[in-house]
Amino acid sequence: METVISTTNIKHNYLEIAHFVGKDVRCCAVVKGNAYGIGLRNVAAALLPECKDFLVADISEALEVFNVASEANLSDNVNIYVLHGPDSVDNALLGIKRRFIFVINAEAQFLLLVAALKAASDKIPTPRMILYVEVGMVRTGFSAVELSSFTAKYSNQNHDLNLLPLILGIECIGLMGHMSVSEVHSHPLNEVQLERFKSAVSLVQNVWNSVVMQHTFANSFGVLLGTEYHFSMVRVGVLLYSDIASHPSLNLSESVIKISANILQKVILDEDAVVGYGGNLILKRGSKIITAECGYWYGWYEKERRGFCMCMGHKIHMISNAMQLAIFDASSMSDADFLSAQSVNLIDDVMKISNLHERLAHEMLCKIGRLESKKIYI
Repeated sequence: METVISTTNIKHNYLEIAHFVGKDVRCCAVVKGNAYGIGLRNVAAALLPECKDFLVADISEALEVFNVASEANLSDNVNIYVLHGPDSVDNALLGIKRRFIFVINAEAQFLLLVAALKAASDKIPTPRMILYVEVGMVRTGFSAVELSSFTAKYSNQNHDLNLLPLILGIECIGLMGHMSVSEVHSHPLNEVQLERFKSAVSLVQNVWNSVVMQHTFANSFGVLLGTEYHFSMVRVGVLLYSDIASHPSLNLSESVIKISANILQKVILDEDAVVGYGGNLILKRGSKIITAECGYWYGWYEKERRGFCMCMGHKIHMISNAMQLAIFDASSMSDADFLSAQSVNLIDDVMKISNLHERLAHEMLCKIGRLESKKIYI
C-alpha cells in the first residue's frame, strides 16, 4: 500500500480558511494526534511561516512543533498551545521555558504552573495559559461554577498574599471552548453553547478587568457558522486535511490524501468459481477478478470504505478481504482497462474520505498515520 499526502494542498486549505476568517482573526492549525495521523512534522513544516499558531495535545507534540520551527529559525514567532495542559511540574517548567501556552482545564493544572515558577532556579519567560471552559460536552474544562470560583479565588482582592507575586507572574491570555455539534449548521445547541461561552468571557473579564484577553471558540465547522463564533482565533483541524465540508466562499482542495494498493493478480474466470474464504461466494464465468496488496494487516478493513475502491475510473466492489490480500469484482471494467490496470485506489478524488459518515471520517484520518503503507509527501 502507498499513501500520498499533499502538504502543498494542506497549506492551500490553511491559507483559504485564514483568508475566509479575515486578517483580524488568528487561524490556529490543529496538529494534535500526529496532525490527525497525517504526520505532524511534515504538516507543521509546510504551514510555516504563514501559520503562527499550532494546537497540539501534549508536551511531546509541542516539542516536535517547536523543533520544526527552530529548524526554520521561527521558534520565536509561533504560539504552541498544549491542549491537555501540564501533567507535572517538570513538564510545566519545560514548556514555560519554550513559551508554550498551556490550556488549563482545572485548578490543579494551574497550580502546577505556580509550582513550576517556584521551582525555577533562574529567570524564565512569563508563563502563559488559556482557560478551557466546558460549554456542553462534559469532557474537560471548567464548569460555570468552577470558573466563577476560580476567578474569584485568584482575583487580586481574594487570593493568598503569599502567592501574589507568583500568580501575577502568570499571564492568562484568554478562554477556550469547544463546540460539539458545529457540523450541523442549524442545530440549536450551537447557539446554546455560544451563549455559555459568552457568559464565561463576561465573567472572567469582569473579575480580571485589567487583563486584555483573546478568546477562541470555533472549531473547523464552527468557522463556517459565521463571524459571531470566531472571536480572536479559530482552530482548524479536519478542514485542513480532508474534503469533509464545503462552503461557497471556500475553495478547499479535495486532493490531500490518496491511498493505493498494487495489483498482484488479475483473472478472467473461464468457468463459475468459488472466490475467497467461506466457500459461499460463487462468481460466474467471465467475471473479472483483481487481487490487490491490502487487507487488515495493513490496517485496512472492508467496512472502512463500505467495500469499494476505484480502478481506472471504475468503482469496483471488494468481495473478500484477508490479512494482506483483498479481492475485488472488476467485472464492470472494460477489457482494455482491466488489462492495463496496475493498482487500485482506496482513497482518491472519487472515493473521498467524506463518502464515510462524518465521525468515521475523523477516525479514518487518524488511522492513516498507522497504516502499514509507504508514505510519500508532496
